[in-house]
Amino acid sequence: MTLRQQLDVLDRHLATALRAGDPRLWDVLTAVRGPDRRRDRQAFARHAVTAAIRGLAFPKTAALFGRKTRRRGRCPTFNTKTSAARALEHLIERGDGGHWAVHAFRALRALEAAR
Repeated sequence: MTLRQQLDVLDRHLATALRAGDPRLWDVLTAVRGPDRRRDRQAFARHAVTAAIRGLAFPKTAALFGRKTRRRGRCPTFNTKTSAARALEHLIERGDGGHWAVHAFRALRALEAAR
């Protein structure tokens, strides 16, 4: 399957879900991308949340990285053991999560329900 075909499959699923009033896939994809702000005092917490969401959303891909996970600075690309909910609560309490935190919160809730 080509990249275009894979994107078309994803696009069909996403559009169908959104038309049905179900934004969970959109929230997960938005949260997997990670936050826009890169360098500030809360960057590590946001990246830890993103890594945990990636691990929950794509466990087979996360397993391919194993213990030799790629790192961006000190932040893992995938991390299934991070306490994402606690880190996200910390960001929201401090008002540092921004719009991305809404998607991250919804994504964590959807992924936990999908287990």
